[in-house]
Amino acid sequence: MQARLGEGLLPAALLALAVAAGTANAAQAQQVTFADKQVRMILGQAAGGGADISARLIASFLGKYLPGNPVILVQNMPGANGIAASNHIAHQVAPDGLTFYGGSASQVVAAAEKNPQAKYDPSKWEFIGAIQNPGTVLVASKSALPRLTNPSSEPVVMAQVGVARPGALFTIWGKEFLGWNVRQVTGYRGSTDIDLAIQRGEAEMMGTGVINVLGPMVASGKFVGVAQNGFFADGKFVRRRSFVDTPTMSELLAGKLGSRENSALNSWLTVAAIGKFYALPPNTPAPIVAAYRDAFLKMDTDPEFREKAKSVLDPDYELQSGADIHQLIKNAMAQSDEDRTYLSELRVKNGLSAETRGD
Repeated sequence: MQARLGEGLLPAALLALAVAAGTANAAQAQQVTFADKQVRMILGQAAGGGADISARLIASFLGKYLPGNPVILVQNMPGANGIAASNHIAHQVAPDGLTFYGGSASQVVAAAEKNPQAKYDPSKWEFIGAIQNPGTVLVASKSALPRLTNPSSEPVVMAQVGVARPGALFTIWGKEFLGWNVRQVTGYRGSTDIDLAIQRGEAEMMGTGVINVLGPMVASGKFVGVAQNGFFADGKFVRRRSFVDTPTMSELLAGKLGSRENSALNSWLTVAAIGKFYALPPNTPAPIVAAYRDAFLKMDTDPEFREKAKSVLDPDYELQSGADIHQLIKNAMAQSDEDRTYLSELRVKNGLSAETRGD
């Protein structure tokens, strides 16, 4: 079940969905109050990027629908691409509802692939809800595009935050099976830094799902969509409404993969569908979880939130319930060793972690 922004789903219908989702826990949620309390959202990314802007929008409205209407403050805790904040929420935060976490797919990937720094299991968090990933789109400078499939030319420079980001994994599939000529540079602090790198000309290609970043780039006439993972709807990935002319990675790779490669691709796409999520620490009492989940869905019935979300999140954003994002992350954590090994080997083969950006 998910609450969706669209012409066919009115606020009243969303409220009905929220009520239905919270029926079983309504009595528990009513026992909770945050009156006269201050709530913190821990965010694993630096201030100013897309994750930070989204988190601050959620924080500014979620407290309005939590019992007692608490003020929610966002605390940025960047480090190791969100792993430091994930460890903090898993082991150093009391499950009292006064602190919750804003995370993304990168932290799930780190845990699923057994990164030794990731000392947490995201499947044990109590999920409030998520902003569904509308689908990462790779865009490249039109001037650089002819070099993308020309191995004798200078590689197209792809700017990345970290090796686990969807855009980074996109690129290795392209290098391996589509003959892409790409050199990845990782270590940028966030989407703001990547955007500046693109403007300075030190990078020519980037991947993001944020329409407010993608739109102006494409509208300038200087950039073009190369590929996308697509929007997950009705059990499959379809092209985003804003990028109907950009093929999905599944479309580009159709007929080019064996059974092992196809299994790994589907496993990766599951992870790539994970957007920005919000979760409470493990063992948070059920009444507190119910109160947060109820407030998250009711938030999307607020006309002011819906209007701001169109510009801050995405014009066709979708909210996922806590139960839905929890299931998606459980599936990601259940990734087979064979798929995990293949994806790891693919990254190493393509030198994904071989180069980082120096300060």
